Amino acid sequence: MDQKNIGIITFHRSYNCGSMLQAYALQTVLKKCFSTDSEIIDFSNAAQKRMYSILYKPHNVKELFRNILNLAFYRVIAAHNKDYEDFLNERLKCTKNRYSTLSQLDENKMDFDLYITGSDQVWNTRAKDFDDAYFLPFVNSKSKIAYAVSLGATNPNTSDNKGKYSSFIQSFDGVSVRERNAKKWIEELSGRNVEICLDPTLLVERNEWEVLAADKEVEDKYLFWYAMTYKKDVMEKVLAIGRKYNLPIYVLDAKEWSRRGLFFHGIKLAPMGGPASYLSMVKNADMVITSSFHGTVFCNVFQKNFWYLNIHDHNTQDDRALFLLQQLGLTDRYVNKKEIMERDLLEKPNYTKHNVLKKEIESSIKYLERYVSVKEDGSELSSII
Repeated sequence: MDQKNIGIITFHRSYNCGSMLQAYALQTVLKKCFSTDSEIIDFSNAAQKRMYSILYKPHNVKELFRNILNLAFYRVIAAHNKDYEDFLNERLKCTKNRYSTLSQLDENKMDFDLYITGSDQVWNTRAKDFDDAYFLPFVNSKSKIAYAVSLGATNPNTSDNKGKYSSFIQSFDGVSVRERNAKKWIEELSGRNVEICLDPTLLVERNEWEVLAADKEVEDKYLFWYAMTYKKDVMEKVLAIGRKYNLPIYVLDAKEWSRRGLFFHGIKLAPMGGPASYLSMVKNADMVITSSFHGTVFCNVFQKNFWYLNIHDHNTQDDRALFLLQQLGLTDRYVNKKEIMERDLLEKPNYTKHNVLKKEIESSIKYLERYVSVKEDGSELSSII
């Protein structure tokens, strides 16, 4: 049986726990299910590097002020950033060469049999660190697939570049996405069939995630607040929840903790940063408030008492959270800012029907199997499930 040499392109260098963990998960699944090694194409564009830099050339007064705050908390932010880098260096297998532009990828002729883009929001064309490279236009003569990509809340059919994106998608051997809206939009854009697959983090079992988690970092009971941004109106709700249930509040994002002045309100920063700390903070929390896709994923993995707090009440284009909660059978955990204080937040989720993703896991593995493994005669392998 021949095994393909696989290259993956994704947001693996983001100082974002979900991004790094989904990259780790896809490599883990390819190895576990297909005995296939893979390498992550070590691509990170200038916009992404700027996003996660502590200090950067400011474009306006607001960014200058952020730099001043980051400088004041430089040591703690740098320590947390190092935790991300340590995870990347220890847990992800990347190419020896690093790339920052599409032209560099074009010039360097990599020799993978199969290229995979995804998962995460690699096709969210409005993301600050989006790049055409995530559509793999530099791959011309080899197979390429999209695995569980997300578009965020961005419909490419409204883009001035819709023709270009349609052409990119037409060149793929297979396309799968993470959400229902993404399937609808890409099918409209390209006219081709699109499958829905699970984020790779949902293909890895709990015991495997527990191995990666850091030791318990906070001895007392606590509320873990995990989001991509920590705005004042949401902070006031979370603070009220902490007071109501007598739980100190912890966050993981050192830059947001400093620039939003969360410390002024008694909100604490997790002792460490990075994915290992994140897994530990979720696993050991007494309550989790999240507005994050992967926050929801790992609350489900560790079967925590959690609530998904919708901070964008009027954005009907973003179905990431609701679709995931529907897949998990946990839509009752979805609350908005108005109703969260009226709910009994000590009411725990119903995790009794925990084979809820069995069919989705099977179909996701079969999608990968279709392109990853071949017999010596070139035919597809029978199901490994």
